[in-house]
Amino acid sequence: MRQFLILLFLAACAGTTSFSDKNLKGFVGAPDESTRQVGQNILLKGGNAADAMAAMILNETVVMPSRASLSGGGVCQIYDDKSGKVKTLDFLPVQVPQTKAGLPALPRGVFALQSQYGISRWSEVMKPAIIHAQKGVLVSAELAKDIEKAEKLPASWKALKKGDVLQQPRLAQTLSLMSQSGTGVFYKGVWADKMAAAAFNLGYPYGAESLKTIRPQWTDSTTVSTGKGKAFFPNTSALSDKGSLVWKQITSHHDLIQVSKGKETLRRMENQSTENTFEGIGLMATDKNGLTIACAVGMGGLFGEGMYLKDQGFFLSNGLSYDHPEDIAVVIQTNPDETDVSLVLAGAGQKAVVDGLRFMESAVFGEKSMASAVKEVQSEAVTSRTVLDDMPIFVCRNGYPNQVAGCRANAVVQPVYDQKAAGN
Repeated sequence: MRQFLILLFLAACAGTTSFSDKNLKGFVGAPDESTRQVGQNILLKGGNAADAMAAMILNETVVMPSRASLSGGGVCQIYDDKSGKVKTLDFLPVQVPQTKAGLPALPRGVFALQSQYGISRWSEVMKPAIIHAQKGVLVSAELAKDIEKAEKLPASWKALKKGDVLQQPRLAQTLSLMSQSGTGVFYKGVWADKMAAAAFNLGYPYGAESLKTIRPQWTDSTTVSTGKGKAFFPNTSALSDKGSLVWKQITSHHDLIQVSKGKETLRRMENQSTENTFEGIGLMATDKNGLTIACAVGMGGLFGEGMYLKDQGFFLSNGLSYDHPEDIAVVIQTNPDETDVSLVLAGAGQKAVVDGLRFMESAVFGEKSMASAVKEVQSEAVTSRTVLDDMPIFVCRNGYPNQVAGCRANAVVQPVYDQKAAGN
């Protein structure tokens, strides 16, 4: 905790530069340092938050294949700086009936995000993940733990330890194909047919026709308005709206019965089994114009079921577990008139939802500092550990991007500065 608070203080200090300082390009957040670096480089090269987010998601399929895969999917919320509206992009892996298999939605979801809001070339967004898959990445402590916990993995994967170099040439080939020909090759044509046949042999019944039906869904996000602003939650057909309902309850300060119900729901959620939880990763990105994106990606369990397509270079994902339909914690809050972002958090998993809502209650309504809010969540948790230090959290009490001096972030979120401009 002490180390976390030190990092938090440093991140907060780094984020106190006024938005009038043109050297500030935005903020990027991810548990993995390599992925944060990818997002930072995209912003420094002139890309925006959508470009950075697309590149970061793709990079996670390389550095954290236990929790992100081309065969998986996720959910994003996008605050559009031009319209002031918040949209949901749903690209969750749709479950094949009577199976655990999830239809791969991540490639089309990432492409939909970048093509709708991005300004960079698709090939530039793909490049970092391709390079890391080709040259190799070091196995992180987090990936090593996931490998140790996973029950069913190929022997070559099970043997990997922290610090080992993980090279994925077949995944690099798949990513390169997507870069050159677009994501359509993943869903129709010769390559898609070969992937579907390989998946079928492992018990994942991908039909060529079912692959063609995969389409990301755009909807208006679910809104909960309070005196502190408007909180936006993902609006999808697969997820429950429990997060938004609980937030509405615990912020009903005029109705103590509703507040009590909300807190009781959180206690029940924390005590539930997490065996089938939607394991994943939370990511966030903003740019100097205020475009703000929060996403959670996952594959329905660590490494899915451990089924690996060796010729394609990735693990097969499970569909979203309907036993735990509230396992996505992706929240954006704005001021009441939706002109500025005041809070962003992103995570995946049941504890991410519980701890995220508790943090919001403490930081937003309790108006406590980030460090105090984190400490309060820890004191309420069933176990001593929270997931808040792994999920990006970004708080701007006076609004982003107009009052950057009031912004604070945890240790997995970093401000992006143009050092060349600063040197001039």
